[in-house]
Amino acid sequence: IFTNPQTGADPAMVEQGESHIDAAYGGEDFTAYTLINKRDGLYYVFGKLWGKHIDDCLDEIQRIQARYNAGRIFCEDNGDKGYLAKELRRRGERAFVYHENQNKYIKITSYLKAEWRNVRFVSGTDKEYINQICDYNENAEHDDAPDSLASSIRRLWSKTEKENITIFR
Repeated sequence: IFTNPQTGADPAMVEQGESHIDAAYGGEDFTAYTLINKRDGLYYVFGKLWGKHIDDCLDEIQRIQARYNAGRIFCEDNGDKGYLAKELRRRGERAFVYHENQNKYIKITSYLKAEWRNVRFVSGTDKEYINQICDYNENAEHDDAPDSLASSIRRLWSKTEKENITIFR
């Protein structure tokens, strides 16, 4: 579905963007981190993929957040009951949690496919992050990067707060 990714955009284009984490808690899953900023109808994306537990990625995520002066971090609570958002807040990050109700395949094919021609990956994005997206299909073994990017695009697409984001204080 996703061919000819646009790569090599200026990393400055993601500065002050917002982030999304698709966290792995064990097994064969990956932790996917997406930093995104929408400018002039284009989605500038920095993506990183780790084949390890989210707790082993948080220090690097915080360094990336600081390097790009990134804002809010979004994460779903379906698998962890809000653990990741609480841990990020404990570390001083502005973390927001939401409950995902949409089928992953429908979300990816609806939002990411619809906006694919407007996605620009900045220099420094993990090759494996992009490969996981380009290799995506309904039966893909791994879908962490496309899920994270589709969730990010959906947030920026709507421009409204329709998703019932619960902010834990």
